[in-house]
Amino acid sequence: MVKVFFDNLKKVENNKIVVPVYVDTEGKNINAFELRLKLDDIIFRDYLDKDSIIVFWLEKPYLDKNVLVFSGIIPGGYTGKNGLLTKLIFEYRDGAKIEVLPSSQFLLADGLGTKAKIEVTSFNLPYLGKLDNFVLEDRHPPERFKIYVTRDKNMFGGRYYITFETKDKQSGIAYYQVRELTFLPYSKMENFHFENVKPPYVLKDQTLRSYVVVKAVDKFGNERIEILKPQRKILVDEIILLLLFGILIFIFFNLFYNKRKNLFKRK
Repeated sequence: MVKVFFDNLKKVENNKIVVPVYVDTEGKNINAFELRLKLDDIIFRDYLDKDSIIVFWLEKPYLDKNVLVFSGIIPGGYTGKNGLLTKLIFEYRDGAKIEVLPSSQFLLADGLGTKAKIEVTSFNLPYLGKLDNFVLEDRHPPERFKIYVTRDKNMFGGRYYITFETKDKQSGIAYYQVRELTFLPYSKMENFHFENVKPPYVLKDQTLRSYVVVKAVDKFGNERIEILKPQRKILVDEIILLLLFGILIFIFFNLFYNKRKNLFKRK
């Protein structure tokens, strides 16, 4: 029987509360889940994934009417009594209640995707005045990550796309941004316009000759930038064209310079 419980609640400013969500597998090994929480007199504001046992999010916490839903994967599985899934941030009035719905699912790491039995529980949040204050602070950037180029004939019309993902142990990832560049600039990357994206991201340059800059930003604005180098080198015929273009420019400027020089001599 898998049990979900809430513990170590902390109060933050403006009547907000941090509610850590734990799982007790009671000796079972779980590797995937979908949790559905019914909310009464409480407003979901955000989440933190510091120290979470979740390796890959399938669905980050979102509201479906008054039900909070999130799901994830734990490769290799987890067995234990205090597995932190996430920390939810709520705004609420005294007397609020959270209920674990029976439609929640936990899958056993048995290779068959067997559903574990869940102990359906409800939790009445305590009076705010009884809780200790908690300061949310994050001065560290997200973790380093890799960018992978992929192409699948069954996805995005067979076009090249990139996949990437990272974690932030303090406040969690807020969003990702991408910029494709022909040449890397000497100035700071922050001075360039980035496009907000969600992975996977279809590349605009399907020749794979551009630098792809991916920026991960956490919920406190800390950034981590990773760069994917061009996957293809410039072809020989392109080099020849560039050389010819350079020669033509050189000849043009020489003719222009000599013409102006001759005019000055006549004067």
